[in-house]
Amino acid sequence: MSLSELSEGQTATVLVEIESIRVIRTKKGENMAFLKVSDSKTKLEVTVFSDQYRQFNNLLHEGRFYYLNGKVQARDGRLQLVLNNLKEAVSERFWIQAADHEHDSEIYHILEQYKGQIPVIIRYENEQKNVLLPGYFVAKDVSLQESLSQITMKNDLSLKKSMKNKKNFNFNYGIIS
Repeated sequence: MSLSELSEGQTATVLVEIESIRVIRTKKGENMAFLKVSDSKTKLEVTVFSDQYRQFNNLLHEGRFYYLNGKVQARDGRLQLVLNNLKEAVSERFWIQAADHEHDSEIYHILEQYKGQIPVIIRYENEQKNVLLPGYFVAKDVSLQESLSQITMKNDLSLKKSMKNKKNFNFNYGIIS
């Protein structure tokens, strides 16, 4: 489910990238957190209360992708997710480096032919932006990389290291299991 499809009162599981984590101390002296997350099209705030924070704080990292499960609530006129559970999506990502959006439709068509479990992220160099493609998951396949090689700058499976400053981001290419 994408973030734009969420509605108040439902329990949902969403695939998102954590953009930022803000930890605060409650009146009882316990830590809790507010996460800013994105599915590349929509942003959402996630509240992680003390019990869940104790359970998951060592797993939370900016720049990583997670399946978050929780209850959708309205707060200050906006939707938020109150976290019940989380799971890191996978350690593998399929990165595509593209100059711009010129070949997006061709890329999507190729990705449809190699469905699997690995999330797809496109790096648009002209925008200096990483975009998670919701709904696109691929399988490890050398012919996928060959098919994309004619229309992209670079593509490969890789492990994305946590990053705080995206301007200094460097790709780490290689197949990681």
